[in-house]
Amino acid sequence: MSVAPAPSGELIGNGGCTLLGGEVWNLGYRLSADHHGNGYATELASAAVERAHAVDPARPVIAYLVEHNRASAE
Repeated sequence: MSVAPAPSGELIGNGGCTLLGGEVWNLGYRLSADHHGNGYATELASAAVERAHAVDPARPVIAYLVEHNRASAE
């Protein structure tokens, strides 16, 4: 998934869920630091988890966090 807020359409990040070890969905994303704090990561993560559950609802979703990025842990 790509993140490009309207109206500019500028690409500011991407992310989604990928299979990790054939066992679990791994949620990951990257956003431009200039756009942190606007809810884009939350929106992207919600859409990615929704899509992963649509593909395989029984498979759990996990995410690894970068230690200094405390907002992602909330």
